Amino acid sequence: MALLSGAGCIAVLLALVAGGWVSLPLPFGPATAPTDHHEPSPTPVPNTPPRLVFALNVTTTPTLVPVELNASLSRDAEGPIESYLWTIHKGATDGPVVATYQSRVATHPFAKAGTYFVHLQVTDDGGTTVRSGPFEAKVLEVTDRLPMGEPTWAPSAPTVGQRVDFSVHPTDVDGEVEQVRWDLWEADVPASAPPLASGRGTAWSFTFSDSGAYRLVLSLTDDDGQNAATTRTVLVG
Repeated sequence: MALLSGAGCIAVLLALVAGGWVSLPLPFGPATAPTDHHEPSPTPVPNTPPRLVFALNVTTTPTLVPVELNASLSRDAEGPIESYLWTIHKGATDGPVVATYQSRVATHPFAKAGTYFVHLQVTDDGGTTVRSGPFEAKVLEVTDRLPMGEPTWAPSAPTVGQRVDFSVHPTDVDGEVEQVRWDLWEADVPASAPPLASGRGTAWSFTFSDSGAYRLVLSLTDDDGQNAATTRTVLVG
């Protein structure tokens, strides 16, 4: 019996069986382990935070005028911005919150005078949130509206010795009128001089002892301490 080595890993064994040769293929040589091919896992790409850009259409405004808050220029590199949150603080960048809005563009009418700080927070579709910092808030100065009132008197053409009834119906669109004062001078007397007569309240009466022209000053003071003065001339015959 002879043993022959074939190429590679197969050997042929020749054996004499019953007067003949039988070829028996047998494995020969070291086995080769299968190769396991795995693709490397992709490196996660970090989510880029959205870019925060926002503005107000004014920096100073009277009360009750709608102010626009606009975040249209805010962007996110990977996708859309999913949510917006405006917060309006009074008096300080972290002061009391007076209003919130959840839209890209919002409007707010400020009812009371003061300094307001407007912050914006946005969240992108990857869940990353960015909020304006303490020094990034937009500052708005809201000014008070003056109280108003037109003085009237009856009779409208008084005479000497006749009682005159003065009255006013004051209004203040952003607050309350707290004080009403009447002052009366002769027309040629400067306002720095003491008045001829004074009164308080929405109604006041006075009787003139001399004819001539008189300067009437109505002063209104609101709950923010703002004062408005109206001057009229009263002719007494």
